[in-house]
Amino acid sequence: NNNANSVTVKFLGASVGAGSLGSLSVKSVTGCGASKAKILALTKALPATPGAITGSTTACIGATKDYSFVPSATASAYRIKVPAGCVVKTATNTSNTSDSIVTSLLSFTVTYPSNYLTGSIAISAINGTGNSAAKAITVKKATSGCAPSRLGLGIENTIDNKMGVNIYPNPSRGEFKIAMKSSDKLSPVKIEITNQQGQSVYRRSTANSNGQIALSVNPRLANGVYMVTCTVGTERITKTIIIAN
Repeated sequence: NNNANSVTVKFLGASVGAGSLGSLSVKSVTGCGASKAKILALTKALPATPGAITGSTTACIGATKDYSFVPSATASAYRIKVPAGCVVKTATNTSNTSDSIVTSLLSFTVTYPSNYLTGSIAISAINGTGNSAAKAITVKKATSGCAPSRLGLGIENTIDNKMGVNIYPNPSRGEFKIAMKSSDKLSPVKIEITNQQGQSVYRRSTANSNGQIALSVNPRLANGVYMVTCTVGTERITKTIIIAN
């Protein structure tokens, strides 16, 4: 018996999936008896699909991009799935290393791998009933506007093909050698190493020895893919080095 005009119902035994939950009936009761029941049919509903996803639809390889989306009013959480090989993270889960995550937040980041070409970001809403249909956008590899260090494995950018560079061993455990041959026999040699975000992590200048240059380099880099740019006067060549300690 309850004289209040509101109640709270907990559906502890409800199964997952859309469908009927039965009905809720209410009667008024006096000392003379009970009224006819007012009946409300109850159904289990899947959450609505999340709204528009905001963020870049092109990405340089190695880049990290920010995304957000419009929430679903009936969701308790969201499952975010990004292209295979990518890594998705949120402000409350910065240690995730996979291409999927479950979160209640409405923003996230995606880091694109060195071999990225194209794929989709898909977000579905979750509640006790189940999952909504996914909201998705396609993200393609950028074809312009990327720093040389983001061009990926095996790429070689050359200005003046009279210059030759050999980097070994590759992959390297940390220390590696650079052997260069240049038609410029006087200009100093400049070495720069950048990471996949385009940040310079090592620079060095050395004298030119009649166009023949041999260097031993140990920049103490973390594991990953780096781009080594060698410049002699107007000649320049960029090669990939993989550090795997």
